[in-house]
Amino acid sequence: MGYEIEDIGCRVIYEDDDGDVRISVKATVENNSDDDDVRTELRGVDKDGFELESVYLSGHVPMGSQRVLTETAYMKNTLFEQIVDWERK
Repeated sequence: MGYEIEDIGCRVIYEDDDGDVRISVKATVENNSDDDDVRTELRGVDKDGFELESVYLSGHVPMGSQRVLTETAYMKNTLFEQIVDWERK
């Protein structure tokens, strides 16, 4: 695909009274492809490696450079608490 993904991070930025959370996911993307428009998917996995959630990161990253891309998502807090790692899908 031509992208290197590093420094994946995630943070809860809001929790409502119903137990839903809004999270922000970020990653440093190095574009080694021949297209300036990047779209990649990250997956949140549990301790057994099962995918619980996925988030798409997209943005303009000029060829041969890197940039931090971010995205937000909503989910139940009980689901979020089971995610132990985010990785490229």
